[in-house]
Amino acid sequence: MKRLETFVIVGFIFGAFVPIFWLALSFLLFNAPEGNFATAYWNVVHITCRCWDSIGRTPLVWVMLVNACMYSFLFAIACAVPIYVRKFQAPQTAPRPLAFT
Repeated sequence: MKRLETFVIVGFIFGAFVPIFWLALSFLLFNAPEGNFATAYWNVVHITCRCWDSIGRTPLVWVMLVNACMYSFLFAIACAVPIYVRKFQAPQTAPRPLAFT
């Protein structure tokens, strides 16, 4: 269970810094020409930071918290699924030796 808690904390920290990363990169790419790159860039931003559109209406801290909670939830699922799959998997039995008569 310690691994799951660590994984969730890492997901929370990672998710909190995703909006800051996109915000800094958006400032750097502010004068990028419209085209396929800009469209792909904004699609990636909206996929990895679902609440990006609310930055103008809400403080960045709330966007960071919501995104961090979403990422920690996804990291918890990614860590818990293999644990539960192994738990409910059929036990592995040793092969029976061949009986020679």
